[in-house]
Amino acid sequence: MTFKKEQIGFIDKLSIYRSNFRNSINSAATHTFNFTGINGSSVKNNIKPALKAALGEHVERVCLYKNIKTLKKKEVLAFNFLTNEQEYIPNKYVSLTFIDDVFFENDEERNNFYNDSTGVASHLNSNMAIKNSYFEFVERQSLVFSFLTKTPGTRVIYDEMHIEKNDMLRSAYLYFDEVVFYDISLFDGIYVIIGIGLGSKYYGVGLSADRDLNKAFTGALDELMACVFRSIPKDYTNQNRNNIDTPEINRDAIFKDPHFYSNVFFSKLNSDYIKKSFSYLQCEKKVYLSERIVDSQGFDVIKDARNFAQKYNINLYLVYIPITNINYPNKVVKFLSPDCYLHINTLLIKPEDYSISYMRDANQKFPNKNIYLPFP
Repeated sequence: MTFKKEQIGFIDKLSIYRSNFRNSINSAATHTFNFTGINGSSVKNNIKPALKAALGEHVERVCLYKNIKTLKKKEVLAFNFLTNEQEYIPNKYVSLTFIDDVFFENDEERNNFYNDSTGVASHLNSNMAIKNSYFEFVERQSLVFSFLTKTPGTRVIYDEMHIEKNDMLRSAYLYFDEVVFYDISLFDGIYVIIGIGLGSKYYGVGLSADRDLNKAFTGALDELMACVFRSIPKDYTNQNRNNIDTPEINRDAIFKDPHFYSNVFFSKLNSDYIKKSFSYLQCEKKVYLSERIVDSQGFDVIKDARNFAQKYNINLYLVYIPITNINYPNKVVKFLSPDCYLHINTLLIKPEDYSISYMRDANQKFPNKNIYLPFP
C-alpha cells in the first residue's frame, strides 16, 4: 500500500503482515526510505489496532525528529507538576536529532547529552495521549531503576486457562520455549509488566504499564511478540538467531544511530545473555493474573503525576508537541523530568545524579551501573 506524503507524513510504504500459520500474530509497519528513526510498527491480535498503533508511533517519531516548528527553538513550553506553573525547558529534553547542533552551546555539551522517546505517546484523544504518556514514563523509569539496582520483581502467574483463552499468549509458545512475566513497578497503584521470551531460535523482551494488571500484561505480551513479527514459528525453521553472548557496543553509534537499541538487541545477543541479564528478577513474590478489571479510564493522571512530583520533590514536566508537517489528527505529548531518567541507555546513565534513584532507599546501590540494558 502506498500513500501520498502530504496525507500520512513521510511514509513511503505501509506493510500489513498476516501469517498463514494458525494462531500466529498480525502486524503493521510504516517504512520511510529517505529518513531514519521515524518508522512505526505494532503487533496485535487484529490488523486494525496494529495499523492504528503503527501509524501513531510514526507520528510520534516524526514529531520528535522532523518537527519544523520546535526543532529550531532552544526552549519549549512545559507544565511543571511540582510548582503547578508553566515553564520553558531546554528543547534537548524533548526533540530528537542526531545531526542538528541548534540545542547545544558547544561540541562537548552535544557529545555528552543523550535522549530518547521515553515518556512520549500519541492518541486521537488528548486525555488518552496524556494517560499513555504518563504510563510510558512510569514504565521506563521502573525498567531502568529495576535494572540498575537489580531489584527483584513479582512473578506474574498464569495457567493453562489463560493460555487457552489468549491467542497472543498461545502464539508466544510457537516462538519461545519459555515465557515469563514480572511486575517491576516503582510506582504505587500502577503495574509495570516486563515479558521475557527465551528459546533456542528466538528471544524477546516486552514492557507495558497500566492500572489494571491484565491490560499491562497484554501490552507487555504485544511488545514481546513484536520481537518475532515476520518470523517463522520455531518448529518450522532451522534459523538460529542466537548471536554472541558478550555484546561489543560501538559507543560512537549510540549518538549517531537512531536505531541503536534495536540494532544491538537483535544482532549482538542471545537467549542466554537475556536470561542472565534479567536473572535478578526472580524471587518468591507472586501475583496471579485474574479476570478482575480495574477501571483505568477513571484514573486521574494529573492528580497522580502531581502527587508523585510533590511527594518526592521532583520537577515533572508535561510537554505538548505540535504536529506541524503532517496531516494527521493525533495529539503528541511527553512526560519528562531532569530529576528522573531521560532515556534507558544505562551505559550512559549516572544513577547518582537522579533523585528517582533514591525513591526507595537513601543509600541505594547500583550493581548494574555502566552495564548494557538489553531492550529493543
